[in-house]
Amino acid sequence: MKHTHIVYEPMNGETLFFCSEEEALKFIKELDHSEGIPEEYVRGDLIIAKITHKSIFKITDEKKNYTDPEEEWPYGDENCVGDIEMDNI
Repeated sequence: MKHTHIVYEPMNGETLFFCSEEEALKFIKELDHSEGIPEEYVRGDLIIAKITHKSIFKITDEKKNYTDPEEEWPYGDENCVGDIEMDNI
């Protein structure tokens, strides 16, 4: 199952991934508040976000395409170059 929700937990600076909103809410409800509710939570810094897009890398050129000894690959040690696009999921 793919991750559809993210929880940002500000006390530890962690970003956690969950497969459903229910799992994310369960995680938040199970957080330890034995020492009181953290100020970050009171300010609204504890969040759940729904993932709507993910990045994909589209190759635009590859080093193997440069077979002419007169033509040098202009991208140093990289084997390929491309663009980042966002895919609606």
